[in-house]
Amino acid sequence: FVDFSEDYGHVVEKHSVFKQLQRYGFWRKNKVILVTSAGQPDRATRRFVRRLNEELKLPVYILADSDPYGFYIYSVFKIGSITLSYESERLATPKARFLGVTMSDVFGDDVPLGEIHLTPEEAKQSNPDKLRKEKKERFLKALKELGYKGKLTKEPFMTSEERRNFIIKAKEKDLERAVELVGDKVYRSFVGEQLKTTRSGKKSVKRSPGYQWFQDPKWIKEIGIFFLTHSKLEIEAMASKGLKFLADDYLPRKIETNDWLD
Repeated sequence: FVDFSEDYGHVVEKHSVFKQLQRYGFWRKNKVILVTSAGQPDRATRRFVRRLNEELKLPVYILADSDPYGFYIYSVFKIGSITLSYESERLATPKARFLGVTMSDVFGDDVPLGEIHLTPEEAKQSNPDKLRKEKKERFLKALKELGYKGKLTKEPFMTSEERRNFIIKAKEKDLERAVELVGDKVYRSFVGEQLKTTRSGKKSVKRSPGYQWFQDPKWIKEIGIFFLTHSKLEIEAMASKGLKFLADDYLPRKIETNDWLD
């Protein structure tokens, strides 16, 4: 490496957001080495990020979509991919931090009742709000049982109107990926039953022990909010609030307040 004066490395999943931050001069204002994975990172990108952390001793933050696939991309940087597990020691960055976008960035810790997911059948029942309250009570009980001891006081970065405009409803494959990350036992704790998936017209139960690094109670809370809302959000939604908001408020504030996951 040549001489450098940067304070940290910042990996952006989406190339389009990376280009916006680059044009805005985010890297210059914040003394940061800006990197894009352009989706799933290749080996060269993962190796470069590892060297930033290992050789230059820079903290590395990952910015990805707020959904199970974005969480998985962070996991690939941190631990490695299953298909290239034999190269993890050379490519992985175990100290990488997930800066966002988290589910609590979107909803806060206190998810509004009206944004709690109901199935079409549940929505037709005579008192859907009662069902939402029961789901929220189960969510809070599961959090406690699964070891979360923090205060649930975080406020969202997005308004309810912004969520209505940008939230994307999760599909079965998103739920499957989330169960793969955190494990079927955690899913059952939050939802009250196992996830059943459809393959070739047949229903089967999705089984997974989960990944060890997603068993941290802070990660369990974030993925629990995903199970509660069946919602996901792309990074571009944060940029839609204005590039100034993303570059001068959201990202610096998250780092300054240590609002990240590892």
